[in-house]
Amino acid sequence: MKDLAISPYRYWHFWINPEQPDREPTPAMIFGTALHDAVLEPKEFDSRYACEIDETDFPECLVTIGDMRQWLKDKGKTPTGTLKADIIAQVQRVDPNWPILDVLKAAAEQKNMGKEIIKKRDWWRLGQAANSLMNEPLFEQLTKEGKPEQVLTMDDDGVTIKGCLDWVAPKWTFDVKTFSQQAGKSIAKCITDAIFYEAYYRQAFIYHKLRGWPNWRGDYYMFFIESDEPFEVRVRSLHSKEGAQANVYWSRAMMEYRDLLQTYVACKKKYGDKPWREPQQAERLLDEEIPQLAW
Repeated sequence: MKDLAISPYRYWHFWINPEQPDREPTPAMIFGTALHDAVLEPKEFDSRYACEIDETDFPECLVTIGDMRQWLKDKGKTPTGTLKADIIAQVQRVDPNWPILDVLKAAAEQKNMGKEIIKKRDWWRLGQAANSLMNEPLFEQLTKEGKPEQVLTMDDDGVTIKGCLDWVAPKWTFDVKTFSQQAGKSIAKCITDAIFYEAYYRQAFIYHKLRGWPNWRGDYYMFFIESDEPFEVRVRSLHSKEGAQANVYWSRAMMEYRDLLQTYVACKKKYGDKPWREPQQAERLLDEEIPQLAW
């Protein structure tokens, strides 16, 4: 829906296009996914992730050929050959247990085959962020009941709507979001901007619908955890009404959802699997469309 909100052609390009490009996850996306697993499925975390071998963990670790040649000389041996593998073999004949970075990495790669390897700095950040969130009293309370990573679907106007909900319990749903403090903004401002610009309010509305709204009227929470020090946590909730008044976030989400659904249905009917793109006409620029000119 985020891609469709940008443009129908963008949606087609990334989701229908038979030659759709691979979308490599960004470092932030990898961190966010790993954090989800760490706090929502901690028993599975170690089977999915491992920390990258770092030479700083081994003070006497031999890294370069020069390091190994000097080490052999210090042991009274004369190094021979130019291939790194040969020099490593000579070191291991003298002391098979001496740490060599290439050997440690090869062993770790074999041991952690199939796992996502996380850099040491990011591994530390993951641990700190996870501890900060899991020690939050409300998070501890809500995770006592329910299940993580629940995929729900529904039919709306002949379209299958699908969502993967971070946590589902009988009376509540919650999501975990990472954020970064930027440009001197307060934490509250960072959270508000993330909710608006990432359209988390729309996601909240859709998740309510997936759970059966308006018949299901449970609570929806968003746990925000800072991805860098000091790893602050904030919690927001969204409901359809505030007292007798409709919630503005909720109303906006409902309208956007309906508009996007109609756009999808119309484009699917008009274009099918062909590119969702119209020939472009020149659009006249009007003064009132460029508010910066007022200044």
